Amino acid sequence: MNSKNYIIEEWVKNILVHPLTKNKIKIRDIVNKKNIPDATIFLKNTKGWIQWSIGQTKFEKWLRGGEYKSKQELKYKIEKESTKKIYKKLSFNGIVVDVGGSVGTLREFLHSDVKFVSIDPHNDPMSSISKEKQKIYKCLKKPLNFIRACAEFLPFKTMSVDTVHMRSMLDHVQIPDLAILEAHRVLKKNGQLIIGIYLPFGNSSKPLLSVVIKEFIRDILVFLGIERFKDHHTWHPTYSGLIKLLQDNGFAISNEIWQEGWNNKVLYLSAKKLNFNISNI
Repeated sequence: MNSKNYIIEEWVKNILVHPLTKNKIKIRDIVNKKNIPDATIFLKNTKGWIQWSIGQTKFEKWLRGGEYKSKQELKYKIEKESTKKIYKKLSFNGIVVDVGGSVGTLREFLHSDVKFVSIDPHNDPMSSISKEKQKIYKCLKKPLNFIRACAEFLPFKTMSVDTVHMRSMLDHVQIPDLAILEAHRVLKKNGQLIIGIYLPFGNSSKPLLSVVIKEFIRDILVFLGIERFKDHHTWHPTYSGLIKLLQDNGFAISNEIWQEGWNNKVLYLSAKKLNFNISNI
């Protein structure tokens, strides 16, 4: 790849497969017009496609417009320091696949010997970086190992990576079960899955009345034509729903960290891959 923003290192090429057939392929087989590897497979006739595609378009537009409308540098600094506290409590080694990783800010918190690749349906995430964000996240000045792809169809060999990381994306995917099953497939024996997610009901297993009322008001505003209040999340998990999703698809929870300042609504957790046969699914 010749793009100054992206690279594909040899170790990525060595684990690259077709996202559907899982047969070995070469980078040149999937490079698009922007010279970016594109392994996306979209489920356009499956329930949830329209909601997902509209949400993805809105998200990319939001990135281009800037994640913060004012005091960007200060807010990125606060964001980074808050996130840094979380990642000090988590461990990464070997090969890390950041699913929904966009520009790969996770690199800011990783040791230099960790092998990192970002997977995201955005066709050119590095084009959306503001100078303020690049100033705070030094890693953004380096080329990014990147493949355009979807969480439900990962373009990597079975049992080829050590950690799958999913932050602020699992509530945006079209089919959460398939995304987690794909994470299970690509992870090595005893590999780990790390998830960071906003839970609207916090650590409660039941919907909170205050949240239900808030969402009801949101629906009314959207019905009246105020589109900025529209919720583009595809899934609104409860804590128990998230745990069940992982357990049903071959993972055991090993660590939970609730992020400070979010009223027990932002959870980071790590889960170990378990061996299971088809009867367990």
